[in-house]
Amino acid sequence: MVRPPVSRTWALPPSGYSKLNCDASYSKERNCSGIGFLLRDHLGHCQLAVFDPIHFAEVVVGEAEAIRQGVLEVISEGAMRIKVESDNQEVVTGLQYSERDSTLSIRPIIKDILYLASYFVDCQFQFTSRATNVVADTLARRA
Repeated sequence: MVRPPVSRTWALPPSGYSKLNCDASYSKERNCSGIGFLLRDHLGHCQLAVFDPIHFAEVVVGEAEAIRQGVLEVISEGAMRIKVESDNQEVVTGLQYSERDSTLSIRPIIKDILYLASYFVDCQFQFTSRATNVVADTLARRA
């Protein structure tokens, strides 16, 4: 499978779309974990920024949970077209192709996210580099 090149800078979503960036953070040493996400409009203006200290034992579970919680918040905000970005390739691949191929620990979360995506006119999931997901990462670390 050929993957498109990953940008090193955050890009605006197209007009009429919002972009949701999601991330999770886990520190075994401090025994803490959390998620963070933010929603921006097509002009780059922040519509919503959230960090939440939730418990998870696997980072991949936190990454999937960050997307699920973010999508739920976007539904309540009323956006109809969104691009969802995460720097976790495993979760994004599960959302793009098939939740059946996902790790068992995230399969139910992936299934929930795909169901929630049906509330939108258009909902796209895409991988982004850590460098472009720095604000969501900062929110997750703050949790």
